[in-house]
Amino acid sequence: MKREFISPVAVRLTCLLGMLLSAWPSGQAEVAQSDSADGLFALDNFLEVKIQMSPLYWDRLRYQYRDITQERQPGEAFKDNYTYLPALVSINGKSIGPVGLRKKGLIGSSSTQRPSLKIKFNFAKKGGRYLGLDRLTLNNNIQDPSLVKQYLSYKLFRKAGLPAPRCNFARVFVNGQYLGVYTNVESVRKPFLKRVFNEDKGDLYEGMINDFREGFHKTFEVKDGAGKKMKSIRRVVEALDVEGDEKIDALGRAINLDQFINFWALEIISGHWDGYNGNLNNFFVYSGKEDKRLRFIPWGTDGSLTAGNPFIGTKTTRTTNAKSILAKTVYTHPETLKHFHAALKHHLEHTWNEEEMLADLAAIHKMVGPHVIGSTKGLEFQAERIREYVKTNRPTVEEDLNGPTPEWVVPVEGQKPIIPGGGKEDANIVGNLKAKFLLEMETLNYEVDNSTDQVRFDITKKDGSKLETVSYRGQAGFPVGARWFDSPRMVLEGKLKGRPEWLRLFIGFDPEKFRHLNTLKLDHFNAKGWVSLVNEETEQFIICGMLDGEIVIDKKDIEAKPHIEGTIDADLRLWRVPSILAPEPSDKK
Repeated sequence: MKREFISPVAVRLTCLLGMLLSAWPSGQAEVAQSDSADGLFALDNFLEVKIQMSPLYWDRLRYQYRDITQERQPGEAFKDNYTYLPALVSINGKSIGPVGLRKKGLIGSSSTQRPSLKIKFNFAKKGGRYLGLDRLTLNNNIQDPSLVKQYLSYKLFRKAGLPAPRCNFARVFVNGQYLGVYTNVESVRKPFLKRVFNEDKGDLYEGMINDFREGFHKTFEVKDGAGKKMKSIRRVVEALDVEGDEKIDALGRAINLDQFINFWALEIISGHWDGYNGNLNNFFVYSGKEDKRLRFIPWGTDGSLTAGNPFIGTKTTRTTNAKSILAKTVYTHPETLKHFHAALKHHLEHTWNEEEMLADLAAIHKMVGPHVIGSTKGLEFQAERIREYVKTNRPTVEEDLNGPTPEWVVPVEGQKPIIPGGGKEDANIVGNLKAKFLLEMETLNYEVDNSTDQVRFDITKKDGSKLETVSYRGQAGFPVGARWFDSPRMVLEGKLKGRPEWLRLFIGFDPEKFRHLNTLKLDHFNAKGWVSLVNEETEQFIICGMLDGEIVIDKKDIEAKPHIEGTIDADLRLWRVPSILAPEPSDKK
């Protein structure tokens, strides 16, 4: 691994702030070790992974899920019933022997048809390893039809001298059925820690909707070595409570501040909006046995290479497209802001390389394209979007760096956690929505006008007042080139009376549940329901929260064409409450 960039501003900080920053860390990354698994993750090693397990176990695995509507306790992950089940695995024709296999995923990547998988080599035999690894992570790429985002983004982090997983690609078979092209990602556990930090005796935590502030920090998921007292996490929370310039000094003792600033710079350059700074999600932090300052590790980058952020409720620039407490702290301190800008400039010059990105994209698609299940239209469409991102990434970031410094506008303090939700009686519920619909099931096309008189909303706010909608759009069906595992989906929209916004509901169904059931729970497993606002004047798109209730459907033929008719009855469980859904002010004399 290359040495991580250390901004010259970091040196000047000591002179400018004297003893305040004299203890500020250099932030240099450890040199990653070569190991026996290097070849396993080589790009040209297109793996063939064959799994055999009892069909009863496979069905049990596929239908396990994490319940995101339940309250989390300190040190807990989202509640789940994921369990390792016995299986046999071969890789590139070589039998690995008995292993443990379990499902992986939270919301976007969760699937009953092609689940993401973890293979545990020490399941049947204590201390069991394969090429020094205790497990493999196979991601299904459901959120990334291009298949390449994890590979390209993790490579950028590693090129920048930051700890990040290695990855390549695998053709995955279960009981003889081909599940398609997966991304083989290095698991962030002890072998990874030993490779990138040269030690593995510290505390590892995973962040999923977590931050270092009250209401967010207690639910970091405890991983290798970490205790439930979460001392490393508490040190950061306490440092952020320090007032004035001493906050930076305290923070520099709790986290590797140089490393964090470079990590944030790479999240921006790689377009990893669903990471720590953009969405408080998809990251690990590690506190070593000797060096107890937290260091950040990226994860879940299958939504990267995207400039926007649908979870930010305010219009931002590329360098202010964040909502973490650490990002705000760095950005709003003049000296660390200089360091942050210097890191961005350095990585645009030395890490980001348009020709290299496009060459990798072309090489990967040439290799994996013939092995994609069904149509490659999704692959080709997403490739064009990535090429557009590569073209515009540098100038849009440089616009922030070369012009007036953008103001920080995203509220951080006082924001409620997105989740937990349903574990508390009515947490985040702002009203109720009832809907009726009758739509033809067809190939989805978001570019055409889908106005209809066969959709109706009835929205009651928590205070009993009504939110009026005056016109409707809707469509239901499958994406272009749909494959056997693709989810049926539906989009319903209602125009808000007297306003430029449309309230948009996106409903996705589990394919098997859709085929066999008429009533489905909106729990992000049987069916998922996202609530968003779309401003037709500014074209701003904001995800506000989710539906919590049920949908009833009836599949019928009308004029020899398949249709879906039904109703929705659900609470609006929102973590971002638009003003239109706020309670009406009461008249006070």
